[in-house]
Amino acid sequence: LLQPEGLLGCWAPLVSAVCTNANGLYDPALRASAVLTLCKFMCASASFCEEKLQLLFTVMHREPEQCVRANIAVALGDLVVRHQNLLEPWTPRIYAQLRDEDVRVRKHVLMVLSHLILNDMVKVKGQISELALCLLDSEPRVVALTRLFFSQLAKKGSSGSSSVYNLLPDIMSALSTNPSVAPAAFREVMGFLIPFIQKDRQTEAMVEKLCMRFGTSDEPQLHRDVAFCLAALTHSERSVRKLQELSKTYADKLSDSEVYESFSTIVQKARKFARVELRSALDEFEKLLSVSHRGHSGVAPDATPEDAIDEQEPAPAHPRQTASKKLKKSRQSKMKTVDSSGEDDSIADQLEDDEHTEADFTDENQPPKVVEPTKVHQSAKAPRGRPARPLRGKASIKAR
Repeated sequence: LLQPEGLLGCWAPLVSAVCTNANGLYDPALRASAVLTLCKFMCASASFCEEKLQLLFTVMHREPEQCVRANIAVALGDLVVRHQNLLEPWTPRIYAQLRDEDVRVRKHVLMVLSHLILNDMVKVKGQISELALCLLDSEPRVVALTRLFFSQLAKKGSSGSSSVYNLLPDIMSALSTNPSVAPAAFREVMGFLIPFIQKDRQTEAMVEKLCMRFGTSDEPQLHRDVAFCLAALTHSERSVRKLQELSKTYADKLSDSEVYESFSTIVQKARKFARVELRSALDEFEKLLSVSHRGHSGVAPDATPEDAIDEQEPAPAHPRQTASKKLKKSRQSKMKTVDSSGEDDSIADQLEDDEHTEADFTDENQPPKVVEPTKVHQSAKAPRGRPARPLRGKASIKAR
């Protein structure tokens, strides 16, 4: 039918000329009818479809009338079903229309893609992040359709190739490396998608996948995004222990305040369901986070705050305290030095020596101390009728 001499093929050049509208002579209603005719011809013949695909996407990109673009969006769904292999290389161009300036076009493209993906007619690749960005659309109807799509996608189960669990790492990577996506927008999108992961086994596997992404880049914002995703997961005892085992992958990133806060949030949530065994592990994990967070401030990462205080050098002693200690040692040495015959110097001689010794240890600028005469102890008096003898030995020590 679409051969040049066929019944429909003879009209194909005219239809293509109206769709191209090179001279701008055709009105929007005629162009809309011509586009629908072209799409029907493409559905009827694979060779004609392959020949006119470039023209169709060019018209969709350049056409100023939103009704024409909307008609093409609807027709693309039929073309994908009819010629799936021919349309597969053009899939990114279909996703690109989700950023169309007209609400009607965005809505039609979103509905077509949702139908194709949920029925496994289109393989979901990295372009799924374009669908996730529709959660930030200014039109509430588009946002509602996007939420419905991901809710239906999550019901396909973990065994489905299009489940949210399998797509989440690609969505996170695409959004975190997209300069047009602000951190607040990233958190809004991921905050909606991550709660769809509810199985403990999937959560544990997702923890391992996300922790490995800390070492893929030195960009601080990427580390904050990954930490936020880890905190948004619904953790179990196994996932928390897995996170603790992989601490080496993110220990050097905890110096960032936002990363540290995200991990602290995980610990606080885990304490609500923690058993006795897990509580002790959480205490160690929290201590590890705190030490790693303070690692850049001069305290060794393996040391606790008490160890850092104990390692400080003691303050030097005051000069007068040092002199007093030396004087005390000197007096003790003199008391222990006794002549073999039992004879010792008199009390006055010892006090005179001590006075000179104390003067040597004190400051030269201070006035000398006045030494009062020592009184003889009552117990040292001589009995009646006998002359008093000078004190010697142990008695002299007691008198002093």
